[in-house]
Amino acid sequence: MAFFKKTREMIVIAYAVKLLTDEEFLFLYEANKPVNLELPYYEYEEFSLEENISEAECKAEFRFERGDIERLADVLQLPPTFECPQGSVCDRIEGLCILLRRLAYPFRYSDMVSRFARPVPVLCMISNIVLNYIYDLHHWRITAWNQAILNPLALQEYADAVSDEGATLNNCFGFVDGTVRPICRPGENQRMVYNGHKRVHALKFQAVALPNDLIGQLFGPGEGKKHDAAMLADSDLLTTLEQYAVSPTGQAMCIYGDPAYPLRVNLMAPFRASRREVGRARLWEEIASNLSAVSEPRFSVSLRSVRDRVNLVLIKKHKRKDAEESKASGIAVDKPSEFDAAIEEICEKAEAAERDQQMISVEKKASAEKEKKQVEDIRAKALEKVGETRKRVVGDEVSEEPEKKEKRTRRSGAETMVYLREKSEKEFKIRQEELELKKKEQCAQAKRQEEMTQQLIHQQEQQRTMFANLQQQQHQQLQQLSQMQMTIMQQQQQQNQALVAVLQELAKKQ
Repeated sequence: MAFFKKTREMIVIAYAVKLLTDEEFLFLYEANKPVNLELPYYEYEEFSLEENISEAECKAEFRFERGDIERLADVLQLPPTFECPQGSVCDRIEGLCILLRRLAYPFRYSDMVSRFARPVPVLCMISNIVLNYIYDLHHWRITAWNQAILNPLALQEYADAVSDEGATLNNCFGFVDGTVRPICRPGENQRMVYNGHKRVHALKFQAVALPNDLIGQLFGPGEGKKHDAAMLADSDLLTTLEQYAVSPTGQAMCIYGDPAYPLRVNLMAPFRASRREVGRARLWEEIASNLSAVSEPRFSVSLRSVRDRVNLVLIKKHKRKDAEESKASGIAVDKPSEFDAAIEEICEKAEAAERDQQMISVEKKASAEKEKKQVEDIRAKALEKVGETRKRVVGDEVSEEPEKKEKRTRRSGAETMVYLREKSEKEFKIRQEELELKKKEQCAQAKRQEEMTQQLIHQQEQQRTMFANLQQQQHQQLQQLSQMQMTIMQQQQQQNQALVAVLQELAKKQ
C-alpha cells in the first residue's frame, strides 16, 4: 500500500514538471492503483486491551471477559509476539484479539481497522498466523481420540445423560453427522466439490457431538460430493471406536447417526423397516398398545381446535336435532339440558353476529354505490363539451337572479401613457438590478480564478522545489559514487605498487 502511494506521488510530480504526457500520466497512475481500500488506519489509536476497551465492549466484540483473554492466551501456549513475513509485529494479546474478533460472525477485516489501527493486509496475515499456530499445536484434541474427554468414565457419564433424557439406548455417548460448508465455485474440478443435496459447491466435514456441547472428533475437509458413509470410511472412525469406545465395565459404547450410516456394534441408526413388512407391522402394534395403555390422556387445546370442535360438531349436531324435532309430530320434546342451553346461546350469538355482518356489508355496498355514482358524475362533467357545460350551468341558474355585471369603460390616451411609463421604469430598474448582479458574479468569478491561479502557481513552485531537491540529491549521490570510485582506484594503485615492490624485493633476494 505504501509503495503504491509513493509511486503515485512521484508520478504526479513528474507530470507536474512536464516529464510525462497526458496519456502516459493516466496510464501510469491507473496502473499503480492499490488493490485494497485506502482506509486511514494511521488516524486511530493503537490497540490496548487495558486502556481503550471497556468490559462490555470486550464481551461484545471478543465474546470473552477481559481477564479471560489473558488466561486463554496462557492456556493456548501462545508465544510473546507474532511476526508477519513483511516485518509487522504484534504481541500475543493483540494477535489473539484479532483472531477472536474475526471469528465473531459476521465480521470483515475492514471493520477491524478502527479497533486495531492496522491495514487490512496486516490484519489478515496476523489472523492467519495465530490461527495456524493454534491449529498446529492443538489440532490433535479434535482430530484424534482425546483421552481427556473420551476416557471410559467420561463415556459412561455421557451415555447416562443421554439415557436420562428418554433414549432407549443405554450405551450411546455421542452423535455423528456430516456438515456441508459452502465455498465459492472453483475454476477447476467443480464436480469434485459440488454437493447435489444442498446444490452448492462445498467442503464436507464429519463431527461427533457430545452431550456436553463439545466436539469429540472431527474429520475433514473432504470433497463436497462425498456421501456420509464415504466420509465415515475415510475417517476410519469405526476402527477407532472398536479400539477405544468401551465403558469401565467392558461394555461396547456406541454413537448414533442418521439412516445414511451403516448399522454396526459401535454405530446405531434409526429403524429402517419399509412398508408392508413384518417389522413395521409389529412396530405399529407396539405403538397402538402403548397408546391404549395411557391412563390419563392429555390434549393440547388451542383457539382453533375449540372453534373447529364447536362449529363442525356441536352446532351442526344441534341444528340437525332441532330440524328433526320440528319435522316430527306428536313427539314429546325432552327438557333442554344446560349443554343444550349453552349451544342454543352460542347459536343465537352466532346468528346475531352474522346479521350484524350482513347489515354492515349492505351499508358498505350502498356507500360504495354512492361513491361510484359521484365519480361517474365528475367524470361525465370532465368529458363534456363547452356548449354542454354552458347549457348545464344555465339550467342550474334558471331559478337564481342574474348577477349585475359592471360595464367596461374605455381608458383614455393619458392613462395609457402613464401605464407605459410606469412599466418602462419598472423594467429599467429590473434591468439595472440584473446588471449589478452580473457584475458581482463576474467579480466573484474573477477572484476565484485569481485564487486558483495563485494556488496552481504555489503548487508548481512546490513541485519545482521538490524536483530541484531530487535533482540535487541525485547529483550528490553521483558525486559520492565518483568519490568512491576514485578512492577504490587509489586503493588499487596502492595495492599494485605494494605488489610491485614486494616482487622487486623477491627478485633481488633470488
